Amino acid sequence: MAQFERGDERQADFCRRRGLGLGAFRHWLYRLRREQSAAPKPAARFVPVVVSTATGSDAIPACTLRLAGGEVRFAAVPAASYVAELLRLMDR
Repeated sequence: MAQFERGDERQADFCRRRGLGLGAFRHWLYRLRREQSAAPKPAARFVPVVVSTATGSDAIPACTLRLAGGEVRFAAVPAASYVAELLRLMDR
């Protein structure tokens, strides 16, 4: 099925060249596609990020991350990979 999906042949031509029955091929192809479309998809996650350019003693943090009732404040905007790892660990 992976070979067929990667190629650009018609189903009948693909089956004929490989000695496969077209009916059986279609059965398994459509079954695979149904199973793939029914598989649960990970939920999209949105994270609010607030960035500030204020400085001095009254400055608000450059980045505030709010998630599940908690809040993490950063003096500078952290690397995306750091935030991703933090979220992964918080999701446990």
